[in-house]
Amino acid sequence: MNGKRNGAVSDDHRDLEAFAREVDALIEKYKSKIGHEDVDFIERCFDYCDKSEIVGRLLIHFSLDPFTWLLGSTLLAYHMGSRGALMHMVHHGAYDNIPNVPSRFVSEKTKYNSAIARPLWKVFHVRHHAYSNQPEKDPDWGYGLLRWSGETKWYPFHLFQVPGMVLTTIGPFGGIMGWYAVFQSGFMEFFVPKGLISAGRFYDKHDWETFKKSFAWMMEGLGPYLAKNFLIYPALGGIFWPKVLLGNTLAHFMAGTVAWLHTVSAHIGQPVFEKKPGSRAEWYVQQIEGTANLKVESEIMRIFTAGNHQQIEHHVYSKFPVSRLWEMAPELEALCKKYGVRYTSESWAQRTKKVFKTLLKYSFPVS
Repeated sequence: MNGKRNGAVSDDHRDLEAFAREVDALIEKYKSKIGHEDVDFIERCFDYCDKSEIVGRLLIHFSLDPFTWLLGSTLLAYHMGSRGALMHMVHHGAYDNIPNVPSRFVSEKTKYNSAIARPLWKVFHVRHHAYSNQPEKDPDWGYGLLRWSGETKWYPFHLFQVPGMVLTTIGPFGGIMGWYAVFQSGFMEFFVPKGLISAGRFYDKHDWETFKKSFAWMMEGLGPYLAKNFLIYPALGGIFWPKVLLGNTLAHFMAGTVAWLHTVSAHIGQPVFEKKPGSRAEWYVQQIEGTANLKVESEIMRIFTAGNHQQIEHHVYSKFPVSRLWEMAPELEALCKKYGVRYTSESWAQRTKKVFKTLLKYSFPVS
């Protein structure tokens, strides 16, 4: 099994409840700190993000040498990855309750969008937070077709999941797997047999009307993204359209690769939970032990990930603004150490190694 457990701190029920009370108190402590300085911070993040897009696209369009062109693609990749991460926090409602917050940071009013439209995002992501690392309930379980636990039925195509992961993540088609949720919830669920997809189902009905609604949601976010990056801006490049198209494609692949590795490393290799938590205390344990943080020291990378490298804190309370996540992390880690709860925080290299080691192990039927 893959570190399977049912989610109890110890056999002492008092320890479990005491842990939950201290986590509740920690959450309330940092909720009371949320204010306009959090809005100022995310405004700066979006400012960096938007400026990197402008400079990046200009360099791609007007570059006269490969170095300048590559720098433009890198800046555009920063914009693509950072914007998606920032929108993740906005969609969660991290800034909704701050008085007089600009509407662009209110989850139900924002005009900002990314490759994933909010209606589709709400379908799969909210369920992921409710059922993290629970086989056949968590929509992110297996990320569509991957097998990372003995709880998932083995099929011959799993023999190729490691080279497939390399090809679709860090190979020439890097970033493609990062859109798994878009295609799974908007397309795959309706046409791929249920047994082949190990993740929890998104919809109760799979009729034509549900598919049309789901497909429309998928294209609401994906359509403008594809048109903007692979049609409109290349067309503006005139006779240099191949250079612009290639630069935009490279930026998409770079951003998708980093985002995908960041996403899968948060859960693959962590404990699997067979049972639904019986109390809020057990829910905390499942969220914490089923999730891993990435150690990020650079301020630039903290802005790029928009706090998403602090996945443990994000899963404990998903409506914390970006900066509160890493601010509370040392205290939550200390609580986990006190009560014997596994708190995983590792480098990108360590987490990536664990991801591929886990996928290799479960590529075979006997594991």
